[in-house]
Amino acid sequence: MKSIRNTLLSVVPALALTVNLLPAQAGVLAPGSIYDGKTLAEWSAEWNKYIYAIPTVDSPFQDNTGEKANINQSGSVFFLVGSDFTEPVTRKITINENQLLFFPLIGRWANNFLVNPPLTVEELANWITPAIDLTDSLFFNLDGVALSTDELFQHRETPTPFNATLPENNFFGEPAGTSSIVVSDGYWLMVEPLSVGKHTINFGGGISAFDFQQDITYEISVVPVPEPTAILGLLGLGVCMGISRRKQRL
Repeated sequence: MKSIRNTLLSVVPALALTVNLLPAQAGVLAPGSIYDGKTLAEWSAEWNKYIYAIPTVDSPFQDNTGEKANINQSGSVFFLVGSDFTEPVTRKITINENQLLFFPLIGRWANNFLVNPPLTVEELANWITPAIDLTDSLFFNLDGVALSTDELFQHRETPTPFNATLPENNFFGEPAGTSSIVVSDGYWLMVEPLSVGKHTINFGGGISAFDFQQDITYEISVVPVPEPTAILGLLGLGVCMGISRRKQRL
């Protein structure tokens, strides 16, 4: 069997919601919440697919500034990630006022990309579940408002095993299009849309048995979404100006 690099620890820091909120000032959706038809466990699978789909050169894990943060990001949920480095990392990003944030405080995943013969789902789970069981610290705060450790330890999410497909120049050195089943586990948070302006999120955690600790900070600029009426008003002005020019030429 080849070395299994893919048992990597990662931290990663009109809406249709079915939720109960933890402390309102923290804006965190409760464990087991559903957003846009997906449970938080299903969103954790989407987060993993987002990570797998990015070539190594653009890996957000190796980005210490936030310049890679918008790659492959779309829709109403913006994914935050941890780091390939052990020291604290601070990134600066811009999102819009309608986007939620989703990230693992601590997460682990395993797959068969570098494994021959392939492992079963149960065998892959045996690589990750015991490690997550050993998590002994978690932290999260938004603009200085923190959730307690007891609250954070309620946020463990384990998605149903899913498939991921690799791009060109991927982390594993496999041909583009190679697919594998993936098993994932960890502690995940989804944060409500933030108000327009500047915000700071700090998150992470540790597993002492692995001498693993991450401390991730995002300095976030939240910008407004243009009002549709303002856009229509500008279009209307353009039409009126065009009609006026036609009259002048007649």
